[in-house]
Amino acid sequence: MKNFKNLCIFLNLDYKKEMTKIVVILIASILISSLLFIFNKMVAINIIFLIAVVVINYLYISRYSSYKQSLLKERENEFISIISYFKIFITNNFNVYSSFESLLPYCSNWMKEAIGNLLKNIDEDKSVQPFVDFARLFNNTIIENVMISIYQMIDEGENVHSVSQFSLLFNEFAKNNEENAFDKKVKSLESLNTFPLIGAAAITIILTFGIFSIIGDLINVI
Repeated sequence: MKNFKNLCIFLNLDYKKEMTKIVVILIASILISSLLFIFNKMVAINIIFLIAVVVINYLYISRYSSYKQSLLKERENEFISIISYFKIFITNNFNVYSSFESLLPYCSNWMKEAIGNLLKNIDEDKSVQPFVDFARLFNNTIIENVMISIYQMIDEGENVHSVSQFSLLFNEFAKNNEENAFDKKVKSLESLNTFPLIGAAAITIILTFGIFSIIGDLINVI
């Protein structure tokens, strides 16, 4: 439960409301399943309904994890977008601090708060730690390398070498991210081809159970 509560906090959801929804769905599922088993004598339909209930509940609960992954990816994509602007500011002779300040109008509310905290921490701590802490808000270790390379521009000065090193690292990261997104899209499209097969198999199973149930009822009547 603690992990689910932390997940709700991360997703900016009301923990009590989400738990209430889950409990209501589970109770309703159990109640309907029980009534169906009591009043419906067709075993095949009861089993199919029970399987459907289990699948629906699983999909509903697992959507939180899917939402988290989607949100993390969205934030990672925004990071790439704003650092592209950051690179423009740096190449136009802005320093690191003012470049981050100039990013704020282009950020979402979440990113604006994260960069605001970064700037505040830089004011209080001149080490690499604020940059590492910022990178840990994301789910990709390469972002930490990018942020460390940005810190090195402060430590070594925004010279041609440090800016080139940062640009090379960031461009490689952005390229890999784009390739991964493309591969994921291709795999998702390929997975759609399996749905007709799954649907056909499900229909076959349902028909089979239905036929056996009908045969069983006829035998009992005879």
